[in-house]
Amino acid sequence: MERKLTRVGDARALVLSPELLAVLGVQGGDTIDLEVQGDTIVLRAPQEVRDHRARFEAALQHVVTEHEEVLRRLADS
Repeated sequence: MERKLTRVGDARALVLSPELLAVLGVQGGDTIDLEVQGDTIVLRAPQEVRDHRARFEAALQHVVTEHEEVLRRLADS
């Protein structure tokens, strides 16, 4: 995916679409983690967002496992 840099004063900005922000789990005004690895820039959701997402996914998996039969019946009705 290619993106064009936008001039902001003397600096340049990379504009991220709402879809890309959603992938990171962030929105405009949020802070993101940025890391330079050689000639590659890596963007990540902040650790607290990643931790929250992991806790949510674990809780969701627990609920689905615990109530699998009921959820299956609801889906079939």
